[in-house]
Amino acid sequence: MPPATPPPTTRSLGTRSTARLPAVVVCLLAGLPGCGSLLDVASSPIDDAVDKHYKVGLAYQDDESFYRQVAHEVVVTTEEERDERLEEAPATLQADERATRLVSLEQVIRIALANASIVRDDAQFLSASNSLLANPNYVPSAFDPDIQGSGGPFGIGGIEQAKAQFDPYFVSGASAGQNNLVQNNQFISGGLVPGTVLEDESGLFTSRLEKRTEYGSFLSLNHDLNYTNNNQPNRFFPSAYSGLVRAELRQPLLAGFGKEFTQIAGPIARTPSAVQPVDRGLVVSRINERISLIDFESNLQNLVRSVHFTYWDLALAQKVQEDQTAARDAAEQLWKRVRARLDAGLGQVDRADEAQARERYLQWKATADSARSDVLEAEARLRRLLGMPAGGGESLRAVDTPSTADVELDWRRCLAEALTKRIELRRQKSLVKSLALQQQASKNLQRPRLDLVGGYQLNGFGDDLLSNDAATDFGNPYASLLRADQAGWDFGLQLSMPFGNRSAKSLTQNLELRLTKARAALAAQEIEIGHELAHSFRELDRWKAAAEAREYRLAAAEDLVIALAADYEAGRGDLDALLRARTNLLQAQVELAQARVRYRKAIVELHARKGTVLDNSAIRLSEGTWDVRGLAEALQLNWQRTKTFDDIAPLHEDGEAPDFVAFAGDDSTVPSAAEPSGGKALEKAADGAVEPAEFESPIPTDAELVRPRLP
Repeated sequence: MPPATPPPTTRSLGTRSTARLPAVVVCLLAGLPGCGSLLDVASSPIDDAVDKHYKVGLAYQDDESFYRQVAHEVVVTTEEERDERLEEAPATLQADERATRLVSLEQVIRIALANASIVRDDAQFLSASNSLLANPNYVPSAFDPDIQGSGGPFGIGGIEQAKAQFDPYFVSGASAGQNNLVQNNQFISGGLVPGTVLEDESGLFTSRLEKRTEYGSFLSLNHDLNYTNNNQPNRFFPSAYSGLVRAELRQPLLAGFGKEFTQIAGPIARTPSAVQPVDRGLVVSRINERISLIDFESNLQNLVRSVHFTYWDLALAQKVQEDQTAARDAAEQLWKRVRARLDAGLGQVDRADEAQARERYLQWKATADSARSDVLEAEARLRRLLGMPAGGGESLRAVDTPSTADVELDWRRCLAEALTKRIELRRQKSLVKSLALQQQASKNLQRPRLDLVGGYQLNGFGDDLLSNDAATDFGNPYASLLRADQAGWDFGLQLSMPFGNRSAKSLTQNLELRLTKARAALAAQEIEIGHELAHSFRELDRWKAAAEAREYRLAAAEDLVIALAADYEAGRGDLDALLRARTNLLQAQVELAQARVRYRKAIVELHARKGTVLDNSAIRLSEGTWDVRGLAEALQLNWQRTKTFDDIAPLHEDGEAPDFVAFAGDDSTVPSAAEPSGGKALEKAADGAVEPAEFESPIPTDAELVRPRLP
């Protein structure tokens, strides 16, 4: 079964048309030096080695029917549909005839992000606890933010589920029956003589419309219609219809009252004895989705960090192989010269010298083969992170070389960046905010359950269901309903309060302890991040100094080899000293390459400890299209944070967005309700009548907004 082809129009991950919901799109800025566009990478030979099932990347399609179709398909990969590259044997020392493709660090990052629908972890490779194989339901992916937004892993959370609690609910039913029963008592048989059979026919139709409000109230509208027909002689009509239309209200006055409680905990349960959760509200669901986005960003940072490390491991393996190969070739030439001198009968060379030179050559030949195997292994690890199959395609080779350029270090600046951008702190702060809101809602539940209940109903009675007979007032039950001369109402209070109220108190105590622990963990995390950053500073300084020292050692080792080689060629040197000098030269070359790579890794680790791995790689996370009125409200809040105007007009009570007008002497704009035209334009744009570009007053771009000051 060939894979479905998505429609051409794309939009950001998780974009919803009805609300401003965060969406995640990974964008590698096009201004990177030495890199083409993502389209160029996608059409390169490297992408030909990418499995076709991973090409959806991190973009979703506007046509959601495509995903419904794919989600309901039973995926059975046949032998004809299986990617041919998956069946190609991987490269080995004995068999590697692939063409070589030089790739830069920016290019491999682009490929990794393009195939990051499932985020791989380099540390879990070949591990028994590899979540991709052992527990794929919990493997990090680009779908996790939308999974959380649509209900979470278990379908009981998420913003849409929180909104669904306020959806109107309609219930309807109809039934009919017949019952024949011999009467034994004339006084309760409706006038039938004892022994007479009561022939009773009945029918019932019920319908109910329910709605929860954001203030915790419960509204319902009921319509019941009851039909009876029997042979009792004292009935006004042998067959009659009776019905009612009733409106009911239940409004919590203490526990569960208020818009704030409902937004945090969700609507309070109708049954007073039911257990009330405090984490099903819209606000907590939005925080949970924000945490999901933060987790996705964390997974992307780990992926980019792993790609950096693996790329430099490949570069190191290539440099070591190059040095080992050069040492092997030099040892082979030296052995051949020693053997030629031995065959020529020169007195200064004996069989021991020839055996020693041959042994060193064979040793370095084995070392060179092992270095080549290390290159293949490093490339295989990089291909795995990039989402490419093990065999086929081109052989990836790192083209970038590790640099030892100085990095400017400012402790206060780096610490401020770490405390601001570290994902762990942002996630913990969101968790602290969620627990604080839940604790606030739990205190509301310690109050007694006092509900205001009331109802009003109109009753109807008639002989026929749809009779138009005006001779009697009871010909049609709906006619009597419309006359509203048969009405009823009720009004009262219901109080329920458990003695001791231990359930609500224990819930509050539990949330207080969890909140205290979360705040203590947040403070400890800040201290821990300071220690991690200090360790990164020391590692950066250590490997910088090590690289400089090993450069001097390499220069000295090269001078020694040149001097000893000249002496040996002149017949004055010792072969053993020359071989040991060549060994030291190779060791100095390898250690210098290792120090340079470790220095580059230390720089990447420093950015990881600061939380700026994505920023350093020119990667940003963007959100999907906002709802126009939500955007106007967000702009208004931004102005309130950055301006000193106290008379900024809020959104209109009818939901209409404010207009944008400019104040004299100020280049920025602030919302105002002075003219209704702009708000109408925004309202029309929300309904799809006009495009945002046609607004009379354009919405400011991100560059035009004033960034709020950090607390």
